[in-house]
Amino acid sequence: MTAPVESEVEPSAVTEDVASPPEPEAGGPAAPSGLPAGPSGLVAGGLALVCLALGVGSLFGPEPLWWAGAGLMAVALVLGHAAVGRPVRAWWGRMSEPRTVRGRTVRPATLIVDALCVVALIVVATIMMRDVWLGDRPVSHDHTVHYFKAWQTLQTLGQDGTLHGWSHLWFGGYPANYLYPVGADLWVIGVYLLGLGLFTFSQAYAIGFWLF
Repeated sequence: MTAPVESEVEPSAVTEDVASPPEPEAGGPAAPSGLPAGPSGLVAGGLALVCLALGVGSLFGPEPLWWAGAGLMAVALVLGHAAVGRPVRAWWGRMSEPRTVRGRTVRPATLIVDALCVVALIVVATIMMRDVWLGDRPVSHDHTVHYFKAWQTLQTLGQDGTLHGWSHLWFGGYPANYLYPVGADLWVIGVYLLGLGLFTFSQAYAIGFWLF
């Protein structure tokens, strides 16, 4: 009997039978990037801007209203993420990569987070004291005492050129600026002088308190 002869198949013949994936046509759809395809991204971005505008405007309304403004700003944040979340994540990935600046390794993302924390603190303080930074001086608790001390220090500096002395404006007289430090008083006076007469000393106290 004759041994069966095994047929040898060229590798090229096998590969020719396997169907290769079709090449993308010229001018076809590209990989998604930036805003989501279609009108959904534009709608989300437009709604985010509307909610942001309404939220910022509501923050300066009566007390119950600014809570709604904070909620609208939260909605704007969610909608903004839906509209531009993909490119923002790509950009954040680049910012998270370490870089060398003047021999020191830094991550821009860390610096951005630190800056955003400071900005968030300023925004929250401004919302809570929205009347103060516009020049409405607080009069609760010890604010009246500190306002008087700053005003009296300004008068003492203008008349005698000194920070300390004896005042007859309180009680039967008392040693002015000996019992409390004068740093806060000088801060308010500095804000008042930098205003160049654009606001009163009472408004300078309010603005200085907000800045402090």
